[in-house]
Amino acid sequence: MSTFIIEPTDPVLVFFQEVKSGDLRKQEAQSNDADSGGGARDLRMPKRFWDSVAPFFSREVSVRERSGIILSQTRATALRVEISFWRPTDARPSEIRIGKITLIEGWSISKEEFEAELKEDYLFFYLLTLDANQRVWARTMSTRYLQENRKDFSDFVRKMISDKSSGAQTARGVFDFAHGNHYP
Repeated sequence: MSTFIIEPTDPVLVFFQEVKSGDLRKQEAQSNDADSGGGARDLRMPKRFWDSVAPFFSREVSVRERSGIILSQTRATALRVEISFWRPTDARPSEIRIGKITLIEGWSISKEEFEAELKEDYLFFYLLTLDANQRVWARTMSTRYLQENRKDFSDFVRKMISDKSSGAQTARGVFDFAHGNHYP
């Protein structure tokens, strides 16, 4: 991981995924809630998101793996780390994953902060933002501040949250700021 001074520019594409309590333990490289083993460092999602999330990982390593530089902004610098994005495996044929999320500084959330927001019925999201300079930035967002974003993006996030009541367990999506499109 290296540091340097750089600022994000206007967002072009944003991936967001709701943070669950098991994700906080992943940040500490501890096991998640599942008894199935593994998964202590990966952010998993349904395989149908591959084409929408792949642009955040610009380098094709193999037919099953892409990688990309993820930047995390601090007060005076940006931290840089290379992260992998994996296609489904034989063991988990319906999932794709972003590997080693413990290395993504911009996704760090304290347990206390997470629980305080949850207690007030706010949710946290992990975000990856592809900016106008083709750089990918990691950060978190609480729904407490959702209204401070562009309205069509905020409306889409709210829709994905409300869709959880119809069967989805985790709110997630990809929003194209350049064209106003989204997935799903």
